[in-house]
Amino acid sequence: MNAVKQESLALQRLYHWERTVPSRIALSQPMGSGVVRDFTWAQVADEVRRMAAHLKAQGWEPGSKVAILSKNCAWWLMSDLAIWKQERSGGWHTRPPAGGPACRRPQTD
Repeated sequence: MNAVKQESLALQRLYHWERTVPSRIALSQPMGSGVVRDFTWAQVADEVRRMAAHLKAQGWEPGSKVAILSKNCAWWLMSDLAIWKQERSGGWHTRPPAGGPACRRPQTD
């Protein structure tokens, strides 16, 4: 089995698209009544950093377990990325569900 290259990991891809196409739509979230909220790569990265900072401020010990209870949505994915960001820096652990989030992620190429 081949190891996944560091640059192919979810957070590295987020940072890559934030740097290269910050204003391109990354996620589209249906809000109801025909309203859709779009998030650019820059907005997703900013939200992930804010969520990670908030979680870090809770003072939980490294290795603590963190769960997300949510419908499949843009915020679910951003929350998971925020937890991964903390995990990569010695924070907590989570495991994504087998199916992953159902948010629409437009083509980036």
